[in-house]
Amino acid sequence: AQFGSTERLEQVYQMPLWKIKRDGREEIKKRVLMERIRASKIMDVKVTRAEVEEFYTQYKDSLPEVSQQLELFHIVKFITPSTSTKDGALALAKRVRDSLLAGTDFCQLVKNHSKDPGTVSSCGDLGMYPCNSLVPEFCNAAKRLQPNEVSLPIETPFGIHIIQLIERTKDQVHTRHILIAVPRQDNDVDVAKKYLMNIKEQIEQGKTTFEEAARNYSEEKETQGFGGAIGKAQLSTLDPALKTQLEAMKDGGITEPLQYQADRTKPALHIVYRKRTLPAHKPTIETDYKDLERVAQSFKQNKEYEKWIASLRRELHWEVRQ
Repeated sequence: AQFGSTERLEQVYQMPLWKIKRDGREEIKKRVLMERIRASKIMDVKVTRAEVEEFYTQYKDSLPEVSQQLELFHIVKFITPSTSTKDGALALAKRVRDSLLAGTDFCQLVKNHSKDPGTVSSCGDLGMYPCNSLVPEFCNAAKRLQPNEVSLPIETPFGIHIIQLIERTKDQVHTRHILIAVPRQDNDVDVAKKYLMNIKEQIEQGKTTFEEAARNYSEEKETQGFGGAIGKAQLSTLDPALKTQLEAMKDGGITEPLQYQADRTKPALHIVYRKRTLPAHKPTIETDYKDLERVAQSFKQNKEYEKWIASLRRELHWEVRQ
């Protein structure tokens, strides 16, 4: 992906791909192991407000200027399939299961009907996974099955599944599945768009504020309770469609409904409120505490890691041979 093609990669390294993989595997393994060890040593390192203030006092003159930012809020509406679409997908799933129980080959049904591109070539095989790493609906259904038993159609955020248990251990399940998609239609998008446009009109007419509307109507739980607050962002870091609309409006403006997908299983639309512009400035505790907290925490984590490495150098035996 970095080099653009396999041919370019082989040209740069002056060796075939199989040799690059062979020579690189051990190095990558070492790097991954090193990162895991480092994370285990620093993941619990936190900073108090007093430590953040001390860090700021000590380093404020050398901290870089914060670029101009926008304070943004949004209201999210998920695009949900209509009842008729969902009923159609469920009816198809039932027919596929009936065919399976009547003796039709599982692999053939996967090839004909499954919409999981990652498992079509392996007859729907998902491999052995910790059950709690799967979505709850799938895990709960798989745990109730006996080896080779086939589930009833199970709905998850990905669609409707027909699951067959291959084997299981105490904490893991080996399954294969057929995934029936529940597509979003143009009408479903229109319903979400009208929902958001109605809210936007109420705000612009002064019937409610954006933050009140977000608490009452936004469907994204992570931001709903904070009045839809997304945080501060530089224009250059935003999605091009959102950037274009925000650039064309003043503080206090609200965008048209735009595509939004924080979770790949939940396509959505959102409207975004440009509350205010924060000009470029030197960071302060009052205006940039969260950013300073992250920098101070990273600084403290690096210090703790360096201390641990120094202790290893004192404790471990080193022998240098000429």
